[in-house]
Amino acid sequence: MTIIANKPAIAVALSQLSISSLNLRADDGADSRIEDLARSLAPDAAGQLLPLFVKSLDHGTRFEILDGRRRFLAWSSLAEAGLIDPNHLVSVVVCETDDEIAQAVVIANDMRVEVQHADVLITINRLLSERFTFEDMAKALGRDVKDIKRMTVLGQLDIRILQAFKAQRFRLATLRQIARIKDAEKLQAFAEMVEESEGPIHDYHIRELLEPGVYATDTLLNAFPLSTYLQKGGRVEQDLFEEHPDKLLDPEILGAAWKAAMKPVIKALKGAGLKVEFGLQAGYGAPDGFQSLGWNYPRTGDKTLVAQLKAEAETILGDLKLAAEASEHARFIELAKDFVLKALEAFTEDAKPLAPKTCKASAGAHGHVKVEFYVDEAEYDALIEAHEQANPRKAYYPAPVISDTPLPKTNLRADVSLYGHLHHLKTTTIAGKALARSLAEAPMVALDVQLSAQFQQVVLGRTHDSGKYVVKVCASVRIEAIREPNPALEQPVIDRLKAYKALYEDSGLHPFEWVSSLGPSEKLDLLALITAAQVDMSEQKTDCVRHAARAEAVLVSATIGHDFKHHLMVDADYYTGFSKKSLLALITKMGLDPEEFENQKRGQLAQTVYELALERDFVPPALNFHEDDYTVLEAVVEPEEGDEPGAPDDSKSFEAPPVDVENAEAELEAAE
Repeated sequence: MTIIANKPAIAVALSQLSISSLNLRADDGADSRIEDLARSLAPDAAGQLLPLFVKSLDHGTRFEILDGRRRFLAWSSLAEAGLIDPNHLVSVVVCETDDEIAQAVVIANDMRVEVQHADVLITINRLLSERFTFEDMAKALGRDVKDIKRMTVLGQLDIRILQAFKAQRFRLATLRQIARIKDAEKLQAFAEMVEESEGPIHDYHIRELLEPGVYATDTLLNAFPLSTYLQKGGRVEQDLFEEHPDKLLDPEILGAAWKAAMKPVIKALKGAGLKVEFGLQAGYGAPDGFQSLGWNYPRTGDKTLVAQLKAEAETILGDLKLAAEASEHARFIELAKDFVLKALEAFTEDAKPLAPKTCKASAGAHGHVKVEFYVDEAEYDALIEAHEQANPRKAYYPAPVISDTPLPKTNLRADVSLYGHLHHLKTTTIAGKALARSLAEAPMVALDVQLSAQFQQVVLGRTHDSGKYVVKVCASVRIEAIREPNPALEQPVIDRLKAYKALYEDSGLHPFEWVSSLGPSEKLDLLALITAAQVDMSEQKTDCVRHAARAEAVLVSATIGHDFKHHLMVDADYYTGFSKKSLLALITKMGLDPEEFENQKRGQLAQTVYELALERDFVPPALNFHEDDYTVLEAVVEPEEGDEPGAPDDSKSFEAPPVDVENAEAELEAAE
């Protein structure tokens, strides 16, 4: 049998070639990358590197292509564009026997491995190290010099990141986002996280690592020309891949300009008795102690007047849009002022008999000032309750009943500054499992937990929000579906539940009959185990902290004397998910001087922290729900006119909402 790879190649004219019906992809048309291939085959580029495999027709006057369809299509496109002659010479190997034809059709295609884009990026950087110029590579590959430079930036990323890209854990667009991370320490920590984790990498894993800023097309610039920003020392950064508009690196300059322009409106709102929070971005939801108007709010204002005022506000919004499109900056600011005051007028009439007490305003969200007004929450609840008592609703389904005793609230805020989203999910999940392990040994408390959750839903009419409860009463957990249970925490609970399952299966009774046949102690034991199996303290992201559930966990732990150190088993691998900066912060929390350990590499430092934690019986934050691991946020007060320079900037008031420190301390004492 002749090996076709050893046969000599000959030159034939492009016009003599056609695609054989034996070609594996004979019926496929030109794909989107044929144009790139054509550029690489052009006369001034790399040209043909490997011969085509063909079979002869009509005594060698024509040839059918067995392997090389895409290159033929690329050459044909060049000929149609007049870039090469129709009789351009092409190197081919002629397959004569059936064995040779089979080799060309099947083996040549089947054994070909698709080149990964990650390999191309790495290879381009290797060529650069061999002193190839950008221009040389661009010409050889049929690419623009700019494209080669961008590929070089991507190819210089950490090899662990490129390996994850090659394994298709994220898309090329995500790889470009990673290349935009400027902080070397953050990029190194991200590469370590990629190496130690599995599964897909999402955009939100990267978004928090990027430098903050706004784009030059942002609606903030509707109020001020870009020249104003630049004159005040604002910096502009061009996007590396030209996928995004220019980025403004100093958005606080625009925020300060916005606030200065809106100062008369802020003063007018304060004069009307409102607390004002003004910033670049407004947080979601009403501030603590305040409430927006719900669908069931008993409005007593003039509905016709409310509709008229809202229509006038919408008209102003339309004018705002026109002013923005025309770059009429001064008119835009004046219209923004008019809109805020008109919105207040409409809300004041709509909120009757209550009055607005506070407002949150942000600049640039929708091409204008976005403003939300709120009433006092206690007054709102009292009015709703009085209205429903006076006007009971008649319906097929009973209306939700609001308890006279609302759920306790907490002012505690977890310190999540040391964690990324993935590690936060891991740590809070372990914390929940540790609490569950203690709860499994406290049947009476487990009964209280179950009854409390069910009482709130069945009797008080509250909906089940899994973010507010330690236990998911909806029983979403199935013991058979638990994969790789923790041997020390979950497995004992699962084994005992499986023992009860075996007793039930042997009884032949209906589940209700079998449960009824159990003694009181067995029922309590079973209830405690079922409750423990449903404990869930997981938090998906650092900005999705379940404050109410954490507060409940503190109360439950105090009631059963649960100490997370008792069942918590943290191995050395746990600390490898931290950045070096976070590891040094943990050493500080242990009462040690972090400067003594700064010279250690991150891997060595993780092992050191593990050993120090064992010696000192230290439980990392997020695994120990103790008041020492929480941060009580101080209130941010809106500065009045004439405040001294350096006073707190209320443009950032959404980052630290006011809290009642005295109540927080009382809660902590109660929890102890």
